[in-house]
Amino acid sequence: MPADAKPPPPPDANWMDCRDNAQRSDFHRHPSKRERERESLMRAWFGPHLATGEIGTHQQGPQPIGSTVDMVLAKISSLGPEPLLVAIRTEWPKIVGPDAAKRSHPAVIQGSRLLIEVSDSTWLYALDRMHKPIILGKLRTFTHDAVQEIRFQAGGSRPAVPNGRAAMSRRTG
Repeated sequence: MPADAKPPPPPDANWMDCRDNAQRSDFHRHPSKRERERESLMRAWFGPHLATGEIGTHQQGPQPIGSTVDMVLAKISSLGPEPLLVAIRTEWPKIVGPDAAKRSHPAVIQGSRLLIEVSDSTWLYALDRMHKPIILGKLRTFTHDAVQEIRFQAGGSRPAVPNGRAAMSRRTG
C-alpha cells in the first residue's frame, strides 16, 4: 500500500456501535467478543485520554424514545386491524379516561372505522354526542390516522364466548 493511500472507509458513520447483541435484552445485552476486541484496539491505538472521545464519534448517539414508539406504532398499524385493535384496547383508559373506559370498549375495526361498544344508553349518548370529536382526535393521533371514523353502539346484551360468537341460551322445561 503506498504511503499516501488511505484505508477504505467503514461501511457507515456509526461503525463502532455494538449491534451484535442488539436483539437481546437484560443481562445479555452487552458487547460481543468481536466488539470488545475492536474497542480494545481503538483504546490501544488512541491512548487512554483520546480513545473515549474518538470511539464516541463513531457511535450513534442516544435516540429519543418517542421516535421508537412512533416507529413501533407505525409497524403495528401496517400489520392490519388485529394488532392495532389490541394496542387501542391496551391504551383505552388513557384515550377516553378511566370512567368512560369502564363503560365502553373497542370492539372491532372495519376498514378505517372503529366500532365501540358502550354499556348503556346514557353513556352511549354522552360519548356519541359530547365526546366523539375529542375521542376521534386522540385515536387518529394514537393510530397515525389508521382510524378515521368511530361509531358507538350499545353492547353487552349478549355475553361473548371465546370464539367471539354470542352465547346461546338453552331452553329448559
